[in-house]
Amino acid sequence: MTRIRRVTIGAAMTLLCASFTLAAGKSDVADAVQRGDRTAVQTLLRQKADVNAAQIDGATGLHWAAYNDDLQTADLLIKAGAKVDVANRE
Repeated sequence: MTRIRRVTIGAAMTLLCASFTLAAGKSDVADAVQRGDRTAVQTLLRQKADVNAAQIDGATGLHWAAYNDDLQTADLLIKAGAKVDVANRE
């Protein structure tokens, strides 16, 4: 195998792994709830963001709302279709 081909394959594999890692941990809604940014949560829900998308550890926005004792945000998420029976790593 030529050196150029090995470098090209190696670069492609690196990009592929990086894209899977980023996609697995991408949850704008959960991130906003974790920060306590209710305005961002409301905006994301209006934009039809995935209310059930989980962070890399499996935490969803609803997990964070419960953790933060934020009943108002939990209610928003449930009305937007948040699944109430999803488990995270904890």
